[in-house]
Amino acid sequence: MISSPVDRAHHHLDLLPGAAPPLEGITIQGPGSLASAFDVDTLVEAAVVGAAAAIRAVGIDGATPIGIDRRRLHTTLTTHVRVDGATVPAWAELSGYYETGDDRLVQFHANFAHHAAGVRAVLGLASDADRDAVAAAVRTWPALELEAAMIDAGMIGAALRTLEEWATHPHAIATADLPLFEATRLGDAAPRPATVEADAPLAGVRVLDTSRVLAGPVAGQTLAAHGADVLRVGAAHLPAVEIGVLATGAGKRNTDVDLDTAEGRDTFETLLAGADIWIDAYR
Repeated sequence: MISSPVDRAHHHLDLLPGAAPPLEGITIQGPGSLASAFDVDTLVEAAVVGAAAAIRAVGIDGATPIGIDRRRLHTTLTTHVRVDGATVPAWAELSGYYETGDDRLVQFHANFAHHAAGVRAVLGLASDADRDAVAAAVRTWPALELEAAMIDAGMIGAALRTLEEWATHPHAIATADLPLFEATRLGDAAPRPATVEADAPLAGVRVLDTSRVLAGPVAGQTLAAHGADVLRVGAAHLPAVEIGVLATGAGKRNTDVDLDTAEGRDTFETLLAGADIWIDAYR
């Protein structure tokens, strides 16, 4: 069992090509914990330790001690959003966990309006059914049957499984041997000069961020935090989760482009031609 954040960073860095940067002198300080059934604390702290080591390695003094504040780190990894003093809810009314008729649990993701409508439809409920009505209907279903019905309807719902149950699931088997990281070279292009500044190492780098919800938008926000010029491109006709846009939008500019129109496609081609990085999280 690898428990230390620094040891965990060593483990992850060893999976990447090239020589790993030295981790000596990098420490995690302060109290704090992220509630999870998994060792999320160690994983995220190891990621930051590795990132700090890589940044230090390309700096002027590769041996500079670095202390990472655990409370500040955990704050950046959780969502705290208020608009005019009011907290923006992270989950919609129907999202969350429900008890099933066979004493198991299922989870629904219903933050998009059409997903909430799909949950109600699968359960045979009225379009305005509330959470109590959904909970009562879920208790009439076996967990795995309800999961299958949700999948067949194109909705987001899953039965909770033990680690042993998950290990025998076709999804787990199919992904067990995939690499942790993978990069595929799509083609060649001429190098573009970049201006490196101490407080904004990605200044001058143009990023086109066409992603939604969390993972892709966080990638764009991370680049923006390091000085990149990030433009988030969405579409007015697509649903959006307000808290996702707000929580991952720091440092970005925003626009909508409709790719169903000739004008929109021309605009997008122009934006893409001028970008150094394209984050694409649409299928």
